[in-house]
Amino acid sequence: MPPIDEDDVHVRLGDQGIDKRHAGSSGPDHEIVGLEGSHLAPIDLVAFPSFCRADRNLARELRQQADDKLWAATEWCMSSRADVGAEMPIGERFVRAIAARDRRGLLDLLAPHIDFRAMTPGRFWEASSAAEVVDEVILGHWFAPTDRIEAIESIEHDVVVDRERVGYRFRVSNADGEYAVEQQAYLGAQNDVIGWLRIMCAGYQSVG
Repeated sequence: MPPIDEDDVHVRLGDQGIDKRHAGSSGPDHEIVGLEGSHLAPIDLVAFPSFCRADRNLARELRQQADDKLWAATEWCMSSRADVGAEMPIGERFVRAIAARDRRGLLDLLAPHIDFRAMTPGRFWEASSAAEVVDEVILGHWFAPTDRIEAIESIEHDVVVDRERVGYRFRVSNADGEYAVEQQAYLGAQNDVIGWLRIMCAGYQSVG
């Protein structure tokens, strides 16, 4: 094992970097220098040189600095994630919930009592509850368990006075082949919940 240069010791804490330039001091020189490449893994002190192991107070100080920095980074990531979800139009969230077959997510987006009507090439649809829309129409008939939504090929969003419009196209596959399925939805929402919804569907169009 090569000798340790005590003037430039780099101690690793999981994926976190700590730089200790002067082994004998305990001031601001003992600091975390970056979270580059961090996967927010649990802190684990490794490879402490002997003079650090001897100084338990210093070791505790370094660990606390790392824990504080990591906690701050985690909070920032979680708050940023929440902000992105809140800024996404409700129509787009509706589309992404369909693509993910997210029943709970769809129910959260729809009002328990909803005014819903839709038209597909062979049928008119009507429902008055979120559970009917999700279980009996969208995930029950349009995209049944045997239909796999492979990708969202496009999403277009617009606002028509007090209505929101979202057009979307899925690539869907099942035992019969691969299809493009395009729909246009108009919706009315209050307090981030859809209470009025109209959908027009082009049907399953074979693409190979």
